[in-house]
Amino acid sequence: MRFVFLTPGTGSFYCGSCVRDHALTEALRADQHDVLHVPLYLPHMVDGIDDSQGNPIFFGGINVYLQERVPVFRRTPEWLDRWFDSRWLLKKVAGRSGSTSPHELGALTHSMLLGIRGHQAKELQKLAAWLAEPAQRPDVIALSNILLAGMAGALREATGARILCSLQGEESFLQDLPEEWREKCWAALREDLKDIDEFIAPSQWFADQMRGHLGKELQPLHVVPNGVKQAAVLERERSAEPVVIGYLARLCELKGLPRLVEAFLALCDQPGLPAVELHLAGTVTGRDTDLVEQLKQKIAGAGRTNQVQWRINLSADEKAGFLANLDLLSVPALYGEAFGLYVVEAWAAGVPTVQPRHAAFIELTEQTGAGWLFDPEVADGYQAVLTSAIQNEDERKQRGQRGREAVANDFGLHRMVTRFLELAAG
Repeated sequence: MRFVFLTPGTGSFYCGSCVRDHALTEALRADQHDVLHVPLYLPHMVDGIDDSQGNPIFFGGINVYLQERVPVFRRTPEWLDRWFDSRWLLKKVAGRSGSTSPHELGALTHSMLLGIRGHQAKELQKLAAWLAEPAQRPDVIALSNILLAGMAGALREATGARILCSLQGEESFLQDLPEEWREKCWAALREDLKDIDEFIAPSQWFADQMRGHLGKELQPLHVVPNGVKQAAVLERERSAEPVVIGYLARLCELKGLPRLVEAFLALCDQPGLPAVELHLAGTVTGRDTDLVEQLKQKIAGAGRTNQVQWRINLSADEKAGFLANLDLLSVPALYGEAFGLYVVEAWAAGVPTVQPRHAAFIELTEQTGAGWLFDPEVADGYQAVLTSAIQNEDERKQRGQRGREAVANDFGLHRMVTRFLELAAG
């Protein structure tokens, strides 16, 4: 079977969607399937070898932006489009990609959801024509997220392929759009649903959330949890102190980084606790640098700099080593996470988690018993749960082992791939 994965790239940092799609494409190739991984907007940045190298970048970020803002660029010649889509140029501008917020993207998002009727119709026609060529023509097209749904109709008409669409946390982006664009985008998305054969959500919670916005037309909708490689499971030898709390996500406010730093500083001042360290790892975009500097100053002001480590943009090998040194992982996100790949990455390494009692974290944690939940609405509730976890080494080990078992049984890459192939076959 020939698959084409269409995945937006970041150009300059790792993202969970890219990591998940890259793992899927690698596993499908190992299973003797023919797979093309095609970047959209910006080049991919992935753990290991970039399997999209050699494929063109479609809907290049510069062209998409210019075609939205300046009508003449909707009719520019192909040679000029190719220059704007060159990898070196897109990588050069990629560092600014994280500096654009959803508040600035309402019109562009709506245009993309209109597909062939939108301002980027020329880009969609180029992609459809390329995929229709015999050398690329797929049996299945996998859209990385539902914000790409506007492409589905034109791609199906050009190729005859089955189209699968993943849901990967788009609700928070759409809900954060300016009010004048929010409902327009949801309405355009409802129109796009008819062109997609199967929808895949990573958790039941997120499936229910998206059904609430899109209604019964969002079907058939299947829950297929994200999976990680079994090779990520590492044996860990750790001393009793210090107890190391880790964080592995974008270093930003929405992921709860300030909340974690506040709790850590309070734990440091709490009498009777073992020594504690905080190891922070993840992506920093242009919008995050000020926050990171403020938090570093706050930690320094409390005299705790030597108890905190910062790691930016870890590779797969670096991530494995980072997780192996943790006793707990906590990403106290402020919004409804559709899944939280970092949770199962921690479990694969035998590290239990401390997460807020909302969104997908509830079903993941209650299903496995591989961590603790805290009520984000209760004052000092986070600190209290962290305190209990820090004080009980045996309980940490037991919950960490449950995490390993959960990855082996429910959240392994093989299980995700098997379910994906079932849906692809129809």
